[in-house]
Amino acid sequence: QAGDDPSFLTFFLDLVVREIKGSRKQLKEAIDTNDIVRIKELLHKLRGTSSTAGLIKLAQMTKDLEISPTIETDLAIAFVAIEQEMDIGLELIAKILNK
Repeated sequence: QAGDDPSFLTFFLDLVVREIKGSRKQLKEAIDTNDIVRIKELLHKLRGTSSTAGLIKLAQMTKDLEISPTIETDLAIAFVAIEQEMDIGLELIAKILNK
């Protein structure tokens, strides 16, 4: 909770933005190499970040995929939906930071 501290809010949201952008890149690489263990690790981390930031839909999507990624799961398709939700979250954060 940032409370009434705008500098902490800015710091926190900047950190969330960096984490989401980093997760996107790392997830793409893990999906390209079909590294299921790494994908699960990255999804778990992204779920925590998105939950903490209040990005509930992104948190739920990452949780759902974290539980069930297998070779049969079309990770590329699932990742497109997650990327779209990442973009929505980043847009919301940008609006907050530009108030």
